[in-house]
Amino acid sequence: MYSFADIPNLHTHTSLCKHAKGNPADYCEVAQKHSDIIGFSDHCPFPDDRNNAERMLFAELTEYRNLVEDAKKQYPGMD
Repeated sequence: MYSFADIPNLHTHTSLCKHAKGNPADYCEVAQKHSDIIGFSDHCPFPDDRNNAERMLFAELTEYRNLVEDAKKQYPGMD
């Protein structure tokens, strides 16, 4: 029987989407205690930055990718 702790979180937002806190590494640190899988699903930006009250800015997209790549390096056991 599975518990909720066994089910990986595949819908994680970071502070770049403006309605969450933390960065990918912060979430990996906690997630690794329960799973070896985590999914990031921030609201991707539009090139014209519309709906930017709940999305990252287009200019932040590279930073977001770098943060996810850094977390992968920092937590190599996480998929």
